[in-house]
Amino acid sequence: VMVVPPVRLKTVSGFETEVFRFTTDIPFLTSWGEPLLIGPGSVHVAHTDDEHVSVPELILAVELYEKLATSLLTAKNT
Repeated sequence: VMVVPPVRLKTVSGFETEVFRFTTDIPFLTSWGEPLLIGPGSVHVAHTDDEHVSVPELILAVELYEKLATSLLTAKNT
């Protein structure tokens, strides 16, 4: 069993945040800059044989990623 301590991640203004009682491999990705944890679908089926997202969730994710990229690029250039 892998034990990962609680992680507090960066937040981006204008995006909802939630607290989850699940683990992430983000603490082990130390060479990739400042991580964000975001994505479509349910954490309850993530990384399982039944992992899936619906087409509407996928479309929403594309819009969310576009909004996030625009927000981060705008903040970087100000």
